[in-house]
Amino acid sequence: MKKYFKLEDDNYINYGIDEAPDLGEQSEALGRMIDPSKLPPLIFEHDFPVGEPMPHFLTGGTVLASKTLIDLLAKIGVNNFQAFPALLVNPETGEKRDDYFLFNVLGFMKVANLEASEYDTLMGGNPEGIDLPLLAFKKLAINGNQVRDIDMFRLAEEPRTVIISDRVVNALSNNRPDDGWGIVVEEVGVV
Repeated sequence: MKKYFKLEDDNYINYGIDEAPDLGEQSEALGRMIDPSKLPPLIFEHDFPVGEPMPHFLTGGTVLASKTLIDLLAKIGVNNFQAFPALLVNPETGEKRDDYFLFNVLGFMKVANLEASEYDTLMGGNPEGIDLPLLAFKKLAINGNQVRDIDMFRLAEEPRTVIISDRVVNALSNNRPDDGWGIVVEEVGVV
């Protein structure tokens, strides 16, 4: 059985994205196809100093990924995402970076095993199960038989969470950039 991991930016970094455009209905957090013709200009302000390595996966209000990360995912056959060129600007230094993309992982998978997980409920679902509860996991376990060997997906119960397979983790490990990926992978339980 495959192993799965939460993909996160390094939460020990001291810098990040300070300003992001309002994506509205084209938000990558919705898990559906984004219409590029309806996107605002993708200009993000950041406060990374010149020469400071930036993580290749940035989360927060919006998910951004570097060209290096996107190229690696495409190379190993992960294709359930969209990537839209973005411009990262440091207003203090004037530095501009055009090697990052708005990163949209398509679809959600309802695979959390709530009995084997620890979580807080942020918002309850409805009794008919049409709307899922919104959860914040302290310890996550997923139902491995429901994943269907997908290498990357968003968790329906916690939509900002991106889950990757051990195949993706191995590719990251074997193709590590000189300055590192600046990401953290945390194994999740598979039941």
